[in-house]
Amino acid sequence: MPDTKPGLVLNKQGICQACTHFENRKNIDWNQRFEELKKLCDKYRKNDGSYDCIIAASGGKDSHFQIYVMKELMKMNPLLVSVSTLFSWTETGWSNFNNMSDTFGCDIISLN
Repeated sequence: MPDTKPGLVLNKQGICQACTHFENRKNIDWNQRFEELKKLCDKYRKNDGSYDCIIAASGGKDSHFQIYVMKELMKMNPLLVSVSTLFSWTETGWSNFNNMSDTFGCDIISLN
């Protein structure tokens, strides 16, 4: 990170928070975290067809991945919510956004 970035905090070794966080990821037991996520989902999973969770979705790759994990791996029924302006969508972006619903069979509420 450049030292001109607003709000940048460097530790005593001159390393920024983003780099420290990235390095700390090596110490996380990802299998344990996945099991914790399963338990959390089990706590809120509905069996009556209603929504189990809400995912803020933009149509980008992060949204697709979050929906994949919750819908396919966790067997949750998410409601997708998006807040945007229709004027900011590119044709590809709009296609990707609609692809989320088609691919995963999720309802979307879009506030424009």
